[in-house]
Amino acid sequence: MKALAIRLLVCVASLWLAGCVTDGPATAPTPETAAEAGADTGPPADAQTAPELYLQASPQRRLYVEVAAVAGCAPSNRTLDRLRDFLSTYCDKPDGIEIDRGSEISRAEARGLPPRALARRFMKGPPEVAGTPAPAYLYILYYDSDLSRKPCTQGTNHWAATAYAENQHPHADLRPYPAIYMNVRYGFQKWVPNEMLLHETGHVLGLVSRPDFAKNHHCLSPNCFMNSTIRVSLHRAFLGEPATRQMQLCGRCMTELVRRLKGPPQTNVYFAGPVLVRTEPGYAVLSLPNRVALILGHLTPQDCRDFAAETQAEAARPDDDELRYRGVAKDDLLAEPQRLRAAVEQAEQDSQPNIRRMAGEIWQKVQSHPAGAPAKT
Repeated sequence: MKALAIRLLVCVASLWLAGCVTDGPATAPTPETAAEAGADTGPPADAQTAPELYLQASPQRRLYVEVAAVAGCAPSNRTLDRLRDFLSTYCDKPDGIEIDRGSEISRAEARGLPPRALARRFMKGPPEVAGTPAPAYLYILYYDSDLSRKPCTQGTNHWAATAYAENQHPHADLRPYPAIYMNVRYGFQKWVPNEMLLHETGHVLGLVSRPDFAKNHHCLSPNCFMNSTIRVSLHRAFLGEPATRQMQLCGRCMTELVRRLKGPPQTNVYFAGPVLVRTEPGYAVLSLPNRVALILGHLTPQDCRDFAAETQAEAARPDDDELRYRGVAKDDLLAEPQRLRAAVEQAEQDSQPNIRRMAGEIWQKVQSHPAGAPAKT
């Protein structure tokens, strides 16, 4: 009788909804709704992210995916196999797609830290191989928000005791740096782990940006995993069937990816190790999770390595998850004021407001320092 009662209870509560943090429901919730998705601002028009980097063979012919996980949070091999199949289907990478499980992050190291801080501290990036071009790079972090909410210093009045995870939903960051953050504590992640990861990966690849049959950057098809809500049937799961019917992309989403795949390549955006680089005349913009650097002057590979090393070396603090910018004028420009001023003027026309602001601040520092003094902000 007890087993029968449990079965009946499961059958009655057969439909739950797993929402994506990057959007609200495409239609009004029904009485069966048990969870709603959050609000989505969508990919900004001036985002540094270029989905074409992942989809197209040029400029980077290989894709390296780093899957990092806090202890006890790692995804299954089946989930990563589904990810590999998805990427292999839609990404044209002649030199291959590699999915690498990064080193496990201990729970002690993760305690009290928000996901982007964990990413900055433990991100490895693709290994450098002499004579081999750098690949496109995607970082995926599996973490436990319950652990992130715990104080780093227990039993004291330490300031870390008030730090909490900012966002508990699985979500994809598109700006300033593309990365995926999968919270294993989110209530429905365990029922549809494959579809939720593919949903966020779809956002990184540029879905859903089309104007038709879409709302708030999500597909309106109820059978597509790019819908704002992944519907989970506990009844189906109880019977040993897939917990959701939304296991594939709809035709419109497939067509959208193919259109991006065949579109013009992004010639001034690429990955240098884990660093996302955008080059412009006279300057470059480097990005990592919630960290951006403006480099005025000739960019070198060592600049990217230094930016990655400096970011990783930052003291990880539970209350430090805000977006930070830094800027520097290279020595080659400081020695030639006219070239420096031309580079500043170019950067002051950048699509991103904070880059324009940083350029102005660098110029002010140059003007206020003795000749030859380095200009950093």
